[in-house]
Formats: sequence, C-alpha cells, structure tokens
Amino acid sequence: MGTIGIGVHWTRVGKSTLLRRRVGDGTLPRNAGPLVLYVEDEPLILDLAVAALEDAGFAIEALGAGTIALKVLEARSGEFRALITDIDLGAEVDGWQIATRARELRPDLPVIYVSGGSSNDWPSKGVPGSVMIVKPYAFAQLVVAVSEALVTDEPGRT
Repeated sequence: MGTIGIGVHWTRVGKSTLLRRRVGDGTLPRNAGPLVLYVEDEPLILDLAVAALEDAGFAIEALGAGTIALKVLEARSGEFRALITDIDLGAEVDGWQIATRARELRPDLPVIYVSGGSSNDWPSKGVPGSVMIVKPYAFAQLVVAVSEALVTDEPGRT
C-alpha cells in the first residue's frame, strides 16, 4: 500500500491495478454521494480526477486496470450510478469493452469515456448515449459530465 496525495492510499492488486481508498476504515462516509466507477491506468490523472469528483460530492471506486473493472462490474454493477473509463488502458481489456459489458449488465448506466488518442473511434465503438471527454481536459469538465449524466438518468427526467 502506498500514499499518493493527502489522505489517500493506493493498494496494488496485481501488476497494473491500483485500488484507491481514502485513509480510514475503507468505508464510504454516510453522506457520500452517488457511487461512480472510474477506470484509468495513469495514477496521477486518476488521483487528480478522483479528488475533483469527491470534492464535488461523488463517491468514487477507482481502478487502474480493465480486467479488474470487468470483475467488479460483474459482481456489483447495481451499486454504480455511472461509469467513467479511459479507453487505452494498456492491457488486454480496453474502455470500449468495459463500457459494452457495463451496458449489457445495466442498459441505463451512464458512460463517460476519457481518451487522448482514441476519441475518433467513439462514433463507431462507443455505447449509445455515452459522452466523450478528450484529454487533456479540465477536471471541472469531468464533474459537469457526471453531474449531467446523473440528472438525465433520474426517473422522470429526460
């Protein structure tokens, strides 16, 4: 386990997977907002983006590899209110596959892609109704995208 940032611990799970948890007992605070799954293989980007999302009131489950993300989705897809995934994860499972599987499990799950190089493939490989944010981006863009996705996802909203 290592520390990156203030009050944040990363636990290595396998060669390329990092699981982010706030310091403490590992549980979410009672007032934690909607739970969002975030998959990103670049720890610095993940740490900064997660901090921005948590500051905006979201609870974040952050993973550093697609293979683990697929396992987490299989086991707990009903817990997540949205999915953010990088596309190029540097492994055998990419963000396109993660989002496709997430939508098979939860057809209504909002999906937000982040990518520096694969955004041109989004019209053909992205799941319907998803959002693409091109790197580099301002972290406020990510917060707004998740907020808008969740407002749109609320029952009775369009």
